[in-house]
Amino acid sequence: MALGAERYPREEDGTPNWHRVDWISNLDHCLEHAFNASHERNHNDPNKEKILGELSHAAARALMALEMFLIEEIING
Repeated sequence: MALGAERYPREEDGTPNWHRVDWISNLDHCLEHAFNASHERNHNDPNKEKILGELSHAAARALMALEMFLIEEIING
C-alpha cells in the first residue's frame, strides 16, 4: 500500500485517491489479479516475480474493497 501511495498521491483534502473506486470495482480488480497470478503459475516456466506482483495487487485490491464496502454499505449505508 505504501508503494501505491507514493505513486498515487492523496486528494487535496487528504483522502486516498482510490476512495473514488467503489467496492465492487475493487473486488473485480482483485479477482483479475488473482486470476493473472494463477494463469502465470500454470506456465511451463512461471515468472515468480510476476506472480508476486499480481498477488500483491490482489491483496491490496481486496483490502480496498473491504474498506470501501465498510464505508459505502455499513457506515453510509
